[in-house]
Amino acid sequence: MVLSNSNEQASSKVKAQRLLARIIGICLGVLCSSIAVGAYWYFAARTTAPHVTADRLSEAIAVWENAAPESYDIEVRLVTTQTETHRVQVRDGEVAGYWRNGTPMNKRRTIETWTVPGMFSTIERDVENVVQVERGESDANTPQLTLWGTFHPQYGFPQTYRRIQWGSDTDVSWQVVQFEVVP
Repeated sequence: MVLSNSNEQASSKVKAQRLLARIIGICLGVLCSSIAVGAYWYFAARTTAPHVTADRLSEAIAVWENAAPESYDIEVRLVTTQTETHRVQVRDGEVAGYWRNGTPMNKRRTIETWTVPGMFSTIERDVENVVQVERGESDANTPQLTLWGTFHPQYGFPQTYRRIQWGSDTDVSWQVVQFEVVP
């Protein structure tokens, strides 16, 4: 009888050790998963571009106004829930051609968005919203935004731009992948 009781105790002890090992394994798995997800979100939301402020935007617009070529080609890669490429030809200050993902388009509103002045208008509206929120002058419809971007040193156009709207899934970014002055 003593032997049987000893085997039961040993069996119970092994079962307890296995249960403890499983619990520790699950906890470590959850911990590692949490760290991985946290690291992903940290690096996905991180950008090396400086914040876009009203002052930085004004400086960039002034550079553009002083150096803007009358004719240029610009290609912009837009990333939202999908990726699009917008290409615009400007000749003598007017849009001469526009393509979205290689397809010619003629919607005036969309065309103007991807000219340099159109991109500046988009950023200006976003900066106005940020300023309204900072001053406490916003209403329920004013988006809370974080803006980052870089501007071309010679021409001032927005080279990169990223806009995160907090409280929603809205994350928009664009990058100028080609800018060519046309003589």
